[in-house]
Amino acid sequence: MLDIGPLARRVAMVAAALALVASGATPAHASDGSVFTGNRSGGAWFDDGLATETIYIHDYEPDGYGVRVKVWQYGSYYGTYDYTGGAGTGDDYYASFYEGEQVELQACSRDSVSGGVRVFNCGSKGVFYA
Repeated sequence: MLDIGPLARRVAMVAAALALVASGATPAHASDGSVFTGNRSGGAWFDDGLATETIYIHDYEPDGYGVRVKVWQYGSYYGTYDYTGGAGTGDDYYASFYEGEQVELQACSRDSVSGGVRVFNCGSKGVFYA
């Protein structure tokens, strides 16, 4: 067998990885997708990135309410992300999950009230994989 040397092996591995990226291949379990509030006034997009996962939150309607996205990791509550920047705008939030982990998102409307936050109008949960 011909030994091509360590440098040539590294070059070959990088070339193979670039070919996979160029072909659009993704890990077997990775998934991206959207969830919306019950009346679709806001929503979130889960993007399984190469180094980190991004949750993009967008407020669609000038209804005076923000958007809260609830997150579960393998069925356990992970936390919330709130966006209150106004209609027609959004923001992105970074999270870190292990490859293949199940992540659930649920988008809700939110309103600041005296002493706290009222969460309502929640849409269906979406299930995605990092």
